[in-house]
Amino acid sequence: MHASLPDRPDLSRSPLHSPGVSGEIAPAPGPPPALLNCPDSGDAYAPVETPIGRLFVAFNGPVVTAVGRTAAAVEASLHARFARPIRPAPALPAPLACAVADHLNGDGQSPLRFDLGGVPALDQLALHTVLEIPRGEVRSYGWLARKIGQPRAAKEVGLALGQNPIPLLIPCHRVVYSDGQLGGYIFGSRAKRALLITEGIELGPSGRVA
Repeated sequence: MHASLPDRPDLSRSPLHSPGVSGEIAPAPGPPPALLNCPDSGDAYAPVETPIGRLFVAFNGPVVTAVGRTAAAVEASLHARFARPIRPAPALPAPLACAVADHLNGDGQSPLRFDLGGVPALDQLALHTVLEIPRGEVRSYGWLARKIGQPRAAKEVGLALGQNPIPLLIPCHRVVYSDGQLGGYIFGSRAKRALLITEGIELGPSGRVA
C-alpha cells in the first residue's frame, strides 16, 4: 500500500464538492491531455470483450465517452451528460479497438482519450489522477484525496469514483481501503477482485491486498 487512510470512505456522503477551494486545486486551463470535450456530434457504442466479460464502450470519433455493462446503461450515461444522438455499432473502429486493448494490457503505445463532459470539475480531477496509477499497483482513497489537494475528502473521493462514467478504462478499481480491503466497485466486488488479480495484485486469504 502507498498511503494511509484512517477511516473507510462512506459512500453515502454527498458528491465531491468544495466550491470554496476549487480555485486552488483546479487543473490548468483546458482539459488534461487525456480528457477532451468532443464536438457536438453523435456518439456510438459497441460491445468489447474484457477480463470481466462483455462491456459496451461508447465513443465519439477517437474519444471514449462512456463504458457500461449493458447498452441501456451506456445510453443512460450519455443521455445524462450530453445532448447528442446515440447509435449502436457492431464493433469499435479498428484504431480505437487497438488502443483499448493496449490500454487494458498496460502497453500505453496507443493512449486513449476520454470525454468527461457533464462530470463535476473536482470529480474529473479525481478521475484524471486515477489514470496515474500503474497497472499492477493500487492506491488508497486517502492517497487520492491528498493527491488532488483535498486531504480530508477521502469519503467524497470514494463517491466520485462510484460515479465514474468510464470504469475499467479509467481504472478506479485500483483504489482500495488503506487496510487492504477492496471496497466497492460499479461492476461489483467480484469484478474488482478479478481485475486486480488479472493485473497482478496479490490478495491474501481474507481477500485483502497483500
